[in-house]
Amino acid sequence: MVTIATRCVLAALVAVLAAACGTPSPPPPDPADYPDEYTGSAACRDCHLEIHDTWSATLMANVLVDPGERPDVILGDFDTPHPLVTFGPDDVTFTYGSKWK
Repeated sequence: MVTIATRCVLAALVAVLAAACGTPSPPPPDPADYPDEYTGSAACRDCHLEIHDTWSATLMANVLVDPGERPDVILGDFDTPHPLVTFGPDDVTFTYGSKWK
């Protein structure tokens, strides 16, 4: 025998489940609302200063570096002539990797 209290609990449960299942998910964001370029990790720094500062010292954070911002990342020897080296430091767009393994 089902009591009135049990019926009320079941009815409430069905109502909650129906409401949860019937809630449409929000539409995906419109790509036009975002900039056309990569904002970079600096955009995260203002809200996540401690995490950003810790992360920025890791190898992963420094694997891809713009030598225009940090010329010291170019480790190649451009002073010794070599037939395969047909470019100079000004021609380096980015460096990849920061530690020899």
